[in-house]
Amino acid sequence: MTWHEMSTENLVAAKSLSLDARWRSSVSRAYYSAYAAVAEALEGLASYKEGRFGPSHDALPKLVMTYLTARRIYERRRIATAAHRLYQRRIAADYKPFELIDQALTRDCIQDASFIVRLVRS
Repeated sequence: MTWHEMSTENLVAAKSLSLDARWRSSVSRAYYSAYAAVAEALEGLASYKEGRFGPSHDALPKLVMTYLTARRIYERRRIATAAHRLYQRRIAADYKPFELIDQALTRDCIQDASFIVRLVRS
């Protein structure tokens, strides 16, 4: 499986889970869709610590700013900001059971992931 395929599969899953009102799982899949899309865009540009096959989650925004220089600075900022926001929401969805994860937040996450996927692939 490729990063591209992982990204696509996770975005489809995020949308499907949202339709089933599985908000937390949908948020998590939306994040991983964006993560895989960025990992694909970083292939051949960034290197990772030994034993890692993809970028560190918390370093993703910095890697976007540093390595995706074919993109205009404002595009990189938008990607980095959306990736950071998705990561924070994924952490909340997966590890903070008392934090509200609802339909509106899930919709925003799917929109962020779709934006990242579309922009890094264009």
